[in-house]
Amino acid sequence: MYSGKLIVLKFGGSVLRSRDEQFIAAQEIYRWYSDGYRVIAVVSALFGETDRRLQKIRSIGDEVSENNVAKLVACGERESAAELGLILDECGLPNSVLFESEIGLHTDGSALDARPVELDAQLLKSQLDQTPVVVVPGFIGIDPSGSTTLLGRGGSDLTALFVAAATNADRCRLVKDVAGLYEFDPNAGQQYQPRRFRSLSWEHAQQLDECILQPKAVRFAQQNQIEFEVARPLGDQFTRVGPFPVRYFRRSVEQAVKLRVGIIGLGTAGLGVARQLNRLNQFVDIVSIGVKNIARHRGNEFDHLLTDDWREVVNSDCDLIVELVGGTDVALEIVLTSLELGKHVVTANKALVAGYEKQLVQALATSGRQLFYSAAVGGAVPMLEMVRWLSQRHEIVELQGVLNGTTNFVLGQLASGQSLQEAVALAQQKGLAEGDSARDLDGIDALEKLVLLSRAAGLPVAAADVERESLAGFLDEQTDPIVSNGVRQVATLSQDNQIPKGRIELQNVSIRSFAHSVKGRQNGLLVRTSQSNDLVIVGDGAGRWPTTISVVADLLRIGRCAEFRRKTHRENAEKQRITVR
Repeated sequence: MYSGKLIVLKFGGSVLRSRDEQFIAAQEIYRWYSDGYRVIAVVSALFGETDRRLQKIRSIGDEVSENNVAKLVACGERESAAELGLILDECGLPNSVLFESEIGLHTDGSALDARPVELDAQLLKSQLDQTPVVVVPGFIGIDPSGSTTLLGRGGSDLTALFVAAATNADRCRLVKDVAGLYEFDPNAGQQYQPRRFRSLSWEHAQQLDECILQPKAVRFAQQNQIEFEVARPLGDQFTRVGPFPVRYFRRSVEQAVKLRVGIIGLGTAGLGVARQLNRLNQFVDIVSIGVKNIARHRGNEFDHLLTDDWREVVNSDCDLIVELVGGTDVALEIVLTSLELGKHVVTANKALVAGYEKQLVQALATSGRQLFYSAAVGGAVPMLEMVRWLSQRHEIVELQGVLNGTTNFVLGQLASGQSLQEAVALAQQKGLAEGDSARDLDGIDALEKLVLLSRAAGLPVAAADVERESLAGFLDEQTDPIVSNGVRQVATLSQDNQIPKGRIELQNVSIRSFAHSVKGRQNGLLVRTSQSNDLVIVGDGAGRWPTTISVVADLLRIGRCAEFRRKTHRENAEKQRITVR
């Protein structure tokens, strides 16, 4: 990734209870990926799975070998890791799933309570150069003979800390179902609420409830001077454990501030966003959903929230509007009205943001609210984040991008022998193209994305000044059908006498070109700086879940904003004061 930073995230069974929770884990991984981190995700078996396997073993009898017990129990972790990899695939996050034997996680000791001693850190780092996310199972390793071993209670925490030490990770976070570490279990029914630690020492951490942190893992961290964090998924507060004095948060138990969200548009992306927010109900409440035709959307879990008047959504008691209606006329009115009424806005509407910059900037300055639109460029590929990050540190001199996943998919199908009509129909069937695919195939979608990237790079170009070639025009000029998989719709931003120039064109790219590596529905971007450094980012840019995960990430960024939390706390306190009177 663009920053080169590395974080190890450990997901325990308490936060991996079902497929829904695995989608939440994917959202947490994307949070760090979009912030510029490479991620190693260490995962436990789903909640209760290890106990079920142990119960099955007990039903067989006492005369069983420890090696066979370890093999059966380890299947839970391997299955969980593989399933998370599949969900990351669906969400458009490039990833690799590597089992304990592939990363060389060697152990010594007994088969059921082993100790990690060795890891192929170079292999892990090499894999992270190819995919920014690597998923590995926790709790399991291999002994010198190659047999499966278990690391005992707290083994997944120990795996994460061992991996963090071996790879010199910048951060290690143990993701659990609590907002940090407490003096004692806040649900234990004591007379007073426990204080929550902001920081504490390894020694102090070893004295806490073993249900949260196993002393074995903490001892390893202390011996190897590994600092780590404990937090819940997607939370903004955490406890730091390391060479730190004991400090507490002001409030004994975190007072969660839920983000109240209104959604306008329940198409492919809108339904994905609504379902993901349903999974995040500890952070978010959906208060209203606006659609054009209520009858068309009846029969899903959101019936009770539907309205066919978007003004009802904007005027509801929500903090934030998610605009996913498409087009520009109604969308612009929705966004401007929302900002005027003091609502934050998240959108994936690149035509709106690219075409109405002046009006939006003025509305944002007047309202003091925020407009986020990461999903407008790249879907799950954090292109805008990367370009902004680089532009603050280096002079950007050129961008090259494959920015439209629909067109890229269609070109691949043409190369396989399909007609243009067949290829577009298949893209629509897979949810990669709208009913009218002209904006994609004519290069308009890529043009608007290039305009937004140019602003982020500090090299702004106007849409009217970008040269654009359509796929239909390109095909008309071809004497032969596309028979190679080397044709790409390439967006280029460069400078001519220090004047930014943009172009969207169809190219038969070299196999050595970065664009050639961008396949199917993927998007990709190459950024060249004045230091002649080329940075490349590739991933899925089309489809429901790549868009969903980016929209929700923007929404959660606003929810984590300190000023938003302070404002909401003040308003809640004022409401309570009035009620008491």
